[in-house]
Formats: sequence, C-alpha cells, structure tokens
Amino acid sequence: MKICIIVRVLWPGGVQRIAFAEAEGLKELGNDVDLIFIRSTERPIYASPLNYTVMYDYNIKKRVLGKVFKKITLHYMPQRGGDATVDVDLIYKTEHSINKKYDIIYYFDEFTALFQKYNKNKFKNKSAILIHEVALFDNSYLSKFIQMRAIKHSDIVLTNTNENLNLLIKASVKNSYEVYPGLVIHDNIPNFDERENIAISVTMWDFGRKPEILLAIAKYLHKGKLVIAGSWADTDYFNKFSKLIKDDNLEERIMITGNIDDNSLTELYKRAKVSIRFGYEEKGPGMGSLESISWGLPLIINNGIGIKEIIKNNVNGYVVDETDHKKIALMIDNLFSNKDEWNKINANNCSLSKELDWKNHCKLLDSIFRKFI
Repeated sequence: MKICIIVRVLWPGGVQRIAFAEAEGLKELGNDVDLIFIRSTERPIYASPLNYTVMYDYNIKKRVLGKVFKKITLHYMPQRGGDATVDVDLIYKTEHSINKKYDIIYYFDEFTALFQKYNKNKFKNKSAILIHEVALFDNSYLSKFIQMRAIKHSDIVLTNTNENLNLLIKASVKNSYEVYPGLVIHDNIPNFDERENIAISVTMWDFGRKPEILLAIAKYLHKGKLVIAGSWADTDYFNKFSKLIKDDNLEERIMITGNIDDNSLTELYKRAKVSIRFGYEEKGPGMGSLESISWGLPLIINNGIGIKEIIKNNVNGYVVDETDHKKIALMIDNLFSNKDEWNKINANNCSLSKELDWKNHCKLLDSIFRKFI
C-alpha cells in the first residue's frame, strides 16, 4: 500500500510518538509510507530513524493568519498554548500540495482532515482519520461540527480506547475501530535494587493536566522525590508552577525537567520506581503511561484517564482518587521500600507490555487499511 500520514504539529508529544511508531511499523510491513508534519515548533523532538517532511517551519506562525488562528485556538483550547494553533490555511495548502496518488491518506486528527475531499475527488484515494478524544456529545458546537465534518467524509475512523469507540458507535459512526497505542519492548529492565526512590509523571504539561496535585502529594512523602518530566505547552504557566515549588519549599521533594530529550527520558524511566499519571476526562491512555508499563513501572492512575481500561488495581498498579494526597503518598512510600510488592507489579507489567508491542499494533492497523483497498 501507498500510505500518506498527515500530522498537524511536530513537537515532543504522545501523538507524534504514535505517528512515528506507526509510520515505521507500516513501512516494516512492506508499505510505502510518507510522513508529513504540517508545521514545526522550536521544541526538541523525539528521535526517529524515519525520513519525514515538515511543510512549514516555526517562523510561519508570524504571518497575520497565524496570529488570527492562534487567538481562535486559544479561545477554545486555552490550556494547549500557542504551539497547538490550528492553522486552517496551512492545512488547506498542505492538502492541495499533494501531487501523487496514495491508497490511503491517514489524518492524525479531525483538523488535518478538514479538506480531505479535495484529494479524494482528485485521486480517488481512501481516507482514515484518528480521533483521540471523541467530542460528539459534550463539547462545544464548533468541536462537534469539525469532528463530525471530518468523520463524515472518512472511509475509516480509528480511535485509541474502548470508551472512545463506544462513543463513536453511539453516534452511529460506521467503519470505526479501536487500535490501542503500542509500546516498545525493552531488554535488561533494571531491577528494584538498581533503581532510586523516584516517582515520575510524564506528559505534555498544561493547566488541564493539573500538576498542582503532584505538589500536594509531595508534601506528604517521607522519602525520595517526584519528577515532573516533559515539555510544557505554555511557558508562562511553567514559570508560575516553578515558583510554586520554591514558595512551598519543595525543591528537595519535586523536580521539573522541562524539555527533555529521548536519552534523558529513558534514563529517568530506568532510574524510577513509580509512575504517576492523572487525567481529567482524558479518554486516551497517555503515552507516558504506556512507556512506564514498557519499563515495568508500577502505575498510579485515577479514573479520569483512558489507561484505566487495561490497568488492574493491585496488579499493574493502583487506581486512586487523586484528591486523597496523603493516601497516594503512602502508596509511593510503600513502593519505594516494599521490594516484594514492587517485584510483583513489575513482573505483571513486563508481561502486559508484550501484548502491547508496536508490531502487533501496526499489524492490526495494516489489516484494517487493507479491507478498504
């Protein structure tokens, strides 16, 4: 198959990790894959051996329309920061710049698929769209309209969790499939004694992820520290949060990495004993959660994040009420010191990771695409 994957923004987020992994996996299965990012940012990105195309560099945001679309995007998604701007004009231009026929054009969100009809009419290709958070019921009118418009013209609708799939089925969306994100299988995972008393939380941070909860938990820790790893969508919010740590005298209990490269993040996963990931109406699993499983880390999650679908309480970690700060701190303290408990969960997560290998994920994706060609 000839496949084109189109992603809006190149930055160090989970969506981009999925795009790289799927492009590499589909290529390994013998497909001809072009990976296109519409716009870059100044942020560091995760390494990939795959060749890819960036249509516009970060300076394009200085154009007049860039400033207009930034204001509109921040009105509807204020937590995501300026780099997440939905550049409707650049999406339009990218769609019209495609000059060869693909079997499938695979759009990595509803925004990139806004003008998919142009190439469907021109080349008679099939189209697939990946919906990360189904917005057909409880979101703004604009969110519903854009998502429904994209879905209406797509041949295949993919999503990442069973909860999202059920919402698509409820909305009578045809040809919808759950394709759960994958992970990398690691050899030589460090054991308990080789690790430090570190609990990590990894994501692309914004105020919608409520990192203040981690400050409250850190106050009750008796040992070790929390490490908040990953880029921040809004620099001003990052600076305000950093000040909160100093004001609460928590510099020895909590650390923020800010932008972090692949090698440094890998070292953190190998050093840590615990992973924390809270979500707030996040139906997606969170790539930081999946990466933690791949390193055998016990997970502490809440009911607001999609990873809960595959995490069994007291088996792969703990599902908690994130507002019970003291109880969560006690869980972390226990995992820092209770070798038997840690080893049990570590073994369970190493076993679970084998089921979630990217190779299995890409084989499923490949089989779905082939049904429509």
